[in-house]
Amino acid sequence: MLNKDQYLNELEVRLQPLGRRERLSAMEYWTEYIEDASAEDWQEVAERLGSPRELAARILREAGVPREESSGRRVALWTLTILGSPLWLSLLAAGILLVVAAAMVALCAVFTFMLALGCGVLLLAVLMLGGVLCVICGAAVFAQHIPTAAFFIGVGLVLAAGGTAGMLAYLPLISRPWHACLHAFERIGRGLKAMRRKVMERWARR
Repeated sequence: MLNKDQYLNELEVRLQPLGRRERLSAMEYWTEYIEDASAEDWQEVAERLGSPRELAARILREAGVPREESSGRRVALWTLTILGSPLWLSLLAAGILLVVAAAMVALCAVFTFMLALGCGVLLLAVLMLGGVLCVICGAAVFAQHIPTAAFFIGVGLVLAAGGTAGMLAYLPLISRPWHACLHAFERIGRGLKAMRRKVMERWARR
């Protein structure tokens, strides 16, 4: 049978799941309670309190601390985890790959749409630049051949005017989809970072 000191020492060890303040308060109460028992009454007090493990379990339960799993249950759980690792690791890898593939498809779709919008801007810019070059070429040959110069200048003005008008109409039209695509890029990037952080945290907890 444990003496008072041995009983209290084991009780303190088993109360480690409690916070420091709660543990000290509990140990102060039970130390005073046990020390008040005389040597003759100690056996009766110990039988009434039960073993240090039973008393600690009762204190932890009253404090709202979940009961610790038995060693056999922990061993069984770890055994099942290890034996089932090929299955759950495969499922985990498949899930991660599926999420990454979906994110890549979404990124490609957003990038393709943005590229299409950018191609429209580039086409209109080429029209404007071509019109300016045609006007310059027409002005350069104006002294040699007026009809040719007039043709180039006219074509250049039409191209420049069409490109400018198209740009003024196209830019406001694509501004909202463009910002939506940028926002989608940001959300996809944040999602991938959050997923990586969660995976790393779960891996670290193991």
